[in-house]
Amino acid sequence: MVRGGALGLLGVGLLTVAGGVLGPLIGRTQPHQPMYPDNLLVTTPLKPVDPEVLKRADRLLLATHRARPGEDVWSIAKRYGTDGYSLLSTNGLEAYRPKAGQPVKVSNIPGFLYTVKQGETLRILLQRFQRGREHPELFLWEIIRLNDLPPFYAVAMAPPLPVGLPLFLPHVYPELDMFTFPNWRRTSGFGVRRHPLLRVRRFHEGWDLAKPYGTPVFPIRKGIVSYAGWKEGYGNLVTVRHSDGMESWYGHLSSVRTRVGRSVTRSTLIGRVGSTGLSTGPHLHLEVRNRQGNPINPSEGQNYILRYKRSSK
Repeated sequence: MVRGGALGLLGVGLLTVAGGVLGPLIGRTQPHQPMYPDNLLVTTPLKPVDPEVLKRADRLLLATHRARPGEDVWSIAKRYGTDGYSLLSTNGLEAYRPKAGQPVKVSNIPGFLYTVKQGETLRILLQRFQRGREHPELFLWEIIRLNDLPPFYAVAMAPPLPVGLPLFLPHVYPELDMFTFPNWRRTSGFGVRRHPLLRVRRFHEGWDLAKPYGTPVFPIRKGIVSYAGWKEGYGNLVTVRHSDGMESWYGHLSSVRTRVGRSVTRSTLIGRVGSTGLSTGPHLHLEVRNRQGNPINPSEGQNYILRYKRSSK
């Protein structure tokens, strides 16, 4: 057993298997051999391997990590030298904390393990996932290189990729319908506190996140802007309504950069950090509200999403 979970290495792209024997993982590159759908993703039983093996590998590798009690995607990703968004995307996770014992695929390169669908060519996937890259052709050839695809898939008239082919897309993160919070210093949490200006104890309905004046503010989940303007106490406020009826609120903004009715994602600028309304200094006041409009602890937001999904089935 490996400390932190059992690992089964999965070779993708440049990892080749010959005669049922797995080649060396570190130190030298295997000769180029085309990988076809039946062996593109190869599961090979290995002796215990430390996560450092993935960090040092000179080729794309995936590992299956079994989550331990108390682990979340960020702590798992840190051990393997990747990021939590890659784990969420590749595994289709709807929660930051996998169940104990749940297998989690981890790559040593940030990105997304995509399964090819009927009729999809590499050019079609390029248009969908390039996300405004300055050099889309370089992105295309990086996909070919990492996945060890035949070069003819790069041409405009190339045939569709094989259906069901696992294809690794580097630095691609699909838009997951879940809350993703910025890694900003929290100066005040959810619950009763002494108000810094009014000097009375009252319930604080969200988080205060410290950041310099003018820092860009993005939604923590995709949705539709339901309010954008001034609101007493909050100063400049933007609220975003999500698909299940929940809302996220962004207060004390120095400026509002969106409008009511606009569809926004986690990469859409909606405002900038400020100190408008009842505020002692530049920070973002962040709230999450349930379907009934009641404020909830933002850290519980994902549990509400899952609860609403289960109730709608």
